[in-house]
Amino acid sequence: MNTLSVPLTLRQIEAAGHLYSHLRQWRLSEAALDTLAERLSGFSDEVVPLKVVAVNGLYGTTVLVLSRMAAHIKEVIADTNVPVAGP
Repeated sequence: MNTLSVPLTLRQIEAAGHLYSHLRQWRLSEAALDTLAERLSGFSDEVVPLKVVAVNGLYGTTVLVLSRMAAHIKEVIADTNVPVAGP
């Protein structure tokens, strides 16, 4: 399990929630990814590239070799109990 080097304070967490509530585009991006996950569940060969492209486009991650990223994600997911690991 990953832990933060410096735990967040309650005030920081509340501030992040307040900020999130004011960032309409961030909420829309999250809703779009939720819809994608609902309509294209799982991590099949056809679905993973679409999810990679969506995250790359919505969050500007600037991943240039999307096919390699999709292959990497499939490899990581294959070794992960997704329901237990969570997001």
